[in-house]
Amino acid sequence: MSAPSARPPRSPRLFVPEGSAYEGREAVLPPDEARHAATVLRAKAGDAVELFDGAGRRVAAELAEVGKRRVVVRAVGEPTETPAPDRPFTLAVAAPKGDRFRWLVEKATELGVDRLRLVTTERSVVEPGGGKLDKAAAAVIAACKQCGRDRLMPIEAALPFGRYVVDEASDHRVIAVPTADEPLSAAGGPTACLIGPEGGFTDAEVDTAVAAGWEPVSLGRHVLRVETAAVAAAAVAAAAD
Repeated sequence: MSAPSARPPRSPRLFVPEGSAYEGREAVLPPDEARHAATVLRAKAGDAVELFDGAGRRVAAELAEVGKRRVVVRAVGEPTETPAPDRPFTLAVAAPKGDRFRWLVEKATELGVDRLRLVTTERSVVEPGGGKLDKAAAAVIAACKQCGRDRLMPIEAALPFGRYVVDEASDHRVIAVPTADEPLSAAGGPTACLIGPEGGFTDAEVDTAVAAGWEPVSLGRHVLRVETAAVAAAAVAAAAD
């Protein structure tokens, strides 16, 4: 039995949200992407790259010009589009502190979470401000580059718990509660999963969610940190695709 042939190396990916690059004309990279190409990738003119626009479109391209502050790219293929999911998965979380939130964002992106909604609960310890949300958005782009995802995961600013559980429009809505009898399972349609803070949801919050139509589910017999629970829920959803 012969050894399997090696897969060709994947071209580096660059995020270019819009513009003439997707139409075969030259385009100047945004500053962050130009810096990444010139200093991190140490790219040179003629190198092959792949562009993605964050809305599902990607195209093979090459670098036409590489300078310290200016990088020009040109598409060399026809754009293709990744369709929007027919079973979108929303992860709603009470954000954890510090780097654990960035880690959560990165892993949720890699696992294909379609939308991340922040929620403020009675026991929330942090509500990310504009600067932290900007860094989280940058983490989404970096994760998309790494994992080959073409659609960015939007991060929606925090809503109070009581408002969110009423406003969420997904067909299947579940709230992670350690004492729940039913395990989280994949649903057949749009799903939202609500993950509480380190101290957990209060009994009143669980009652409010259930009254609004949310189903209590378990993520296992152990008490999980916020980011671990979020990854566990996202993995169940990803395995169903």
